[in-house]
Amino acid sequence: MRDSKNHCFTLKTTAYGMTQQNGLFSTVIITIELLIFKIYHHDIAL
Repeated sequence: MRDSKNHCFTLKTTAYGMTQQNGLFSTVIITIELLIFKIYHHDIAL
């Protein structure tokens, strides 16, 4: 699942970068990314 974690990290970094340009749009992206992150790690004990 390392690839999934890296993918999530990439999305977070991208969303954070977008925050500098468009706060509302980045908020939507971050929300979606967090949902994906929870789905990815639902089957993994952290």
